Amino acid sequence: FFLDDWHTHLVEYLKNPQFPIEQKIKYRVANYVILGDDSFKRGVDGTLLQCLSEIKAYVALVEVHEGICGSHQVGEKMKWTLFRLGIYWPTILKDCIDYAKS
Repeated sequence: FFLDDWHTHLVEYLKNPQFPIEQKIKYRVANYVILGDDSFKRGVDGTLLQCLSEIKAYVALVEVHEGICGSHQVGEKMKWTLFRLGIYWPTILKDCIDYAKS
């Protein structure tokens, strides 16, 4: 299981609740689950969004923007498309807008 980036501590705490962790992360972890080797965030509507590492998130941005999911998308549309694909990371909107501008 390859752990990195922003969700490492969340996954460690989900696997071992005795793991010492900050209080704010304990509150956030209620919205996350582990299924198999992947971590997911519960969406507002109850759907599970797969949590991506920084590298996988960049690859997803490139694929959505460069035309695999249609022609060049703007930031907000890219975020919407990624959510429809069931993908999540905390800075998704900022990253989509920054990538579309570049």
